[in-house]
Amino acid sequence: MRNAEPERGMTYSLALANATIAPEEPIAVLLADLPDCDAAAIARVIDAYDASSDVVAPRAGERLGHPVVFGPAARARIAALPEGDALHRLRDDPALRRRILDVPDARAFADIDTEADLRARG
Repeated sequence: MRNAEPERGMTYSLALANATIAPEEPIAVLLADLPDCDAAAIARVIDAYDASSDVVAPRAGERLGHPVVFGPAARARIAALPEGDALHRLRDDPALRRRILDVPDARAFADIDTEADLRARG
């Protein structure tokens, strides 16, 4: 499904996608502007998910990143998120059972939004 209203933000895009997937399935959320998030990083987070977790997210030091896996209990809350960039509210919700994976470095979390960001990464 394509989001015809991208100005409504990432959370709206996630809600659209969420509505198309069977509610009992977990989903993995990957951000397109994280070019160093490779297949190994994605597999590590997906492999860590099981029914005992509502959210699985990687962490480097104190910084949480992506990809994030949301189980059915977390997914049930997506439609209630405010539009914009509110995904962290779901990821960090203390009412959900979270599994945090420590990873060696935050390079996979490097957000590239502008040409300056791209040049700065070297």
